[in-house]
Parts: sequence; C-alpha cells; structure tokens
Amino acid sequence: LRRRPALRSLLRRRLDRWSVGALALVASSIVLLAVAVLVGLLLDMIDDDAGLAGLDASVANWGADHATSTSTRVLEAITHLGARPVVLAALLAAALYDHRRRRNPEVFAFVAVVGLGEMLIGNGLKLIVARDRPDVLRLVDAGGFSFPSGHTSAAAAAWVAVALVL
Repeated sequence: LRRRPALRSLLRRRLDRWSVGALALVASSIVLLAVAVLVGLLLDMIDDDAGLAGLDASVANWGADHATSTSTRVLEAITHLGARPVVLAALLAAALYDHRRRRNPEVFAFVAVVGLGEMLIGNGLKLIVARDRPDVLRLVDAGGFSFPSGHTSAAAAAWVAVALVL
C-alpha cells in the first residue's frame, strides 16, 4: 500500500467503519448460516444413525478391539484434558495470569462465560439429541447421553479460551 497511494486512498474512502461493520455482519451471518446447516446435517445423521454417526460405532468397536495398555493410558491422559476440574483450573490459571499481567478484571467474565456457556450448550444439546452411549470399552466413567462429548466440548472451548487469553 505504501507503493500504491491511489489504492491506499481508495481503500480509505471505501472502508470506513460503517462499511467494515456491515461487511463483518454479512460475513458473520454467512458463517452462522453455514454452521447451522452443518449442525442440522450432523443431527440428521445422528437421528438416522447414518453417515458419520454410523461410522462412529465401527470406529469405537475397532478401537476397543485393538486397544493396548499403552494406547489406553495415552487416551486416558488425553481424555483428562477435558475433565471439568482440569478445564476449570486451566481457565482460572489463565485468567489469574492475565489479570496479574494486565490488571484487566474482564478476563474473569470471559472465562466464566466460556466455562458456563460450554456447559449449558453441551448439556442442552445432549437433551435435544438424546443419543445413547455406544456399548464399548470406556476409559472413564460417564453417565447420560453421548453427544456432544462433554470432555471434548469442554476441552475445545476451554483450551481455545486459554490460548486467546494468553
């Protein structure tokens, strides 16, 4: 842009804050629509036990049949990264570190919204989908419905939030 002042001038005239805001709104609406369609397709697959949902059972059975003590220990360690106490401790540690570094109390609200929001959305989806757990060897004790995975959704939300905070 430094070498092309005409292009810089054009962008400054065209990309005022209202135009950028409108562009961001349109882009986020398109992303939201795409996510809604993908979630709908996924829920339909789960309802019909087809597509990815049908593949899920065969992968779970293959994993149970080929499990070794080493693979079980590794998968248990990975699973614990999504356990509620680990996730909450990581969110709190990241918030305390950031607050000490920047003196911004809003970080506590952010990690609280991430932690509570994930729990509400995940448990709400479990009630809506009501998918039974597969009958395979389980690494951790878990009750209730299986979709979405509580450990997976907690880990995805929390570790991304920790990365953003740090």
